[in-house]
Amino acid sequence: MTRVMTSPRSLVIVGAFVGAGVLVDAAARADRVAPPVPMELFTGTFQPSPADVVLATDRLDVIAHAGAVQILTAGTAPLADGRRVVIVQPLVGLAIQANVEKAHVQLPGFLLDRRPHHDGVFVVANPPRSPVFVTPTTLEVSAIRAVIAKAGSLEGVSRALEGLEVGAVDLDGDRAADLASTYGCTVWGDGRCQVTGQFLLARRGTRWAIIE
Repeated sequence: MTRVMTSPRSLVIVGAFVGAGVLVDAAARADRVAPPVPMELFTGTFQPSPADVVLATDRLDVIAHAGAVQILTAGTAPLADGRRVVIVQPLVGLAIQANVEKAHVQLPGFLLDRRPHHDGVFVVANPPRSPVFVTPTTLEVSAIRAVIAKAGSLEGVSRALEGLEVGAVDLDGDRAADLASTYGCTVWGDGRCQVTGQFLLARRGTRWAIIE
């Protein structure tokens, strides 16, 4: 059984200009418009502050808490100070803009799930559109489960995916999931789940991949 997390749909209102002069002028300047900056995707970990007041629990319990996200750039150049990014956690329904400062993003309010090993987030620079939470389709969930089923000690253990929770966001406006976060078993051994936690996944074309 997979638990699919849903969020209210976001509404985007697009305005239209009807003045002919505006349209002609826009067309004349179209060739001078700079190309869009490509999106960059990183992961991060949330560090609550102060940490000693956050007590872990085995049940879903989301609280608002201040802290910072440490950006993990996996050997690439760190994001410059002042860079605007979006912190995304699909499973708890968090998408918030903030500025980078010394490879961290300070957040006065973060939706923190107090369950263990559930502190990972996506850090998105230059998203094509504002993230929209979507309900992943049956096919998307099946594809995500198939990837996780091959991860480490979970490979070949169908029971390890029981109760898997999946949340997703759309980044390009096609209503399809582009990023997903899950919560469930991450380490299996001796006939039972040894560690619960999350996986962060991104869709690349028609395939999903775990983002380390």
